[in-house]
Amino acid sequence: MKKSILIWTVLLISATSFSFANTTNDDSNANAKTSFKKDFENASDVKWETTHTLIKAIFKLGDKIINAYYSKEGNLVAMTRNILSTDLPITKQISLAKDYKGYWITDLFEMSINNETSYYVTIENADYKLTLKSEGNDWNEYKKESK
Repeated sequence: MKKSILIWTVLLISATSFSFANTTNDDSNANAKTSFKKDFENASDVKWETTHTLIKAIFKLGDKIINAYYSKEGNLVAMTRNILSTDLPITKQISLAKDYKGYWITDLFEMSINNETSYYVTIENADYKLTLKSEGNDWNEYKKESK
């Protein structure tokens, strides 16, 4: 459990730091590229970003844009993709609509780590911006900001 929380935290922090990352292929890690080619043979339009902790491949798989995060050693750490609210499992859609009336969705993505899938949603109303993480059929508050 602690390891999972640590991984989630590192991924979320790293995801924000990628906006300042180097996007050239020359700086990408060869181990990650080798693993990526094995993991995603049918990927297209691959772009690489690196930070001091992770290497991120942004690519198309069919008609979906996917992000794969690799360690410097070339191990796949996690995958994410932005989704629509209609792509959420129905139980999560119902729970979100019931428990957070008056909020609208501003960001939603699916994260897969070690064959476990979680969802993160950012919702807002006039007073607050909340980031929620799915836990089973429930949503737990991950971050709360006042406006």
